[in-house]
Amino acid sequence: MVAVAQLVRALGCGPRGRGFKSPQSPHFAMTVFVYILYCPTTKKSYVGQTNNLILRYHEHKSGLGKWSRNLKNPTVVYWEEHQTRSLAVRKERYFKSGIGFEERKRLIKAFLDSSVG
Repeated sequence: MVAVAQLVRALGCGPRGRGFKSPQSPHFAMTVFVYILYCPTTKKSYVGQTNNLILRYHEHKSGLGKWSRNLKNPTVVYWEEHQTRSLAVRKERYFKSGIGFEERKRLIKAFLDSSVG
């Protein structure tokens, strides 16, 4: 649950929301998140993308995802923002590729090392 609280603070959300008002400009850029979940119990990770990271995290925690229900206690170990869905999908695919998978392992290790001490 600590990861969710940190995520909420990092995204500028609070118990009352962000006070978001609809943009008037038709050129408004949608924010899409690419994220990495990690389960210390099963040592498995998951990469996904969404426009609502907090809601998606709760869906994973509730076991609503087909693959992520295997994650017993997922933690968001990394996320980044993209201005378009196509950029987010490209980064998601990268993390699932050979060299991207190695970077994913490094990011998970860095998170675990920083949370231990």
